[in-house]
Amino acid sequence: MESEKALYLRVNSPRTATEIALARYWSEVLGVETVRVADDFLSLGGDSVAAMQVASRLRRAIKLDIPVSLFFEKTVLADLASAVDAIVSSNSRNPQ
Repeated sequence: MESEKALYLRVNSPRTATEIALARYWSEVLGVETVRVADDFLSLGGDSVAAMQVASRLRRAIKLDIPVSLFFEKTVLADLASAVDAIVSSNSRNPQ
């Protein structure tokens, strides 16, 4: 039988490519070992400088500018990942 902690970690681990990338960037920039999909950027110590650092890493990875303000509008990792995916999807349908 799976322990409650193991179940929590499995259910809340990043699943999509965007969630995994964001979790890695948050971990590197914020100095936290583990980032889960329900974690909040600000609660983990995120601020405007950290948001710019993560946005820069994300920009290099997906070749799109993600507004830094999005980190303060969508502070939970899963929500931010969904918003980033929507921007990527929109850009692929309407390339500039």
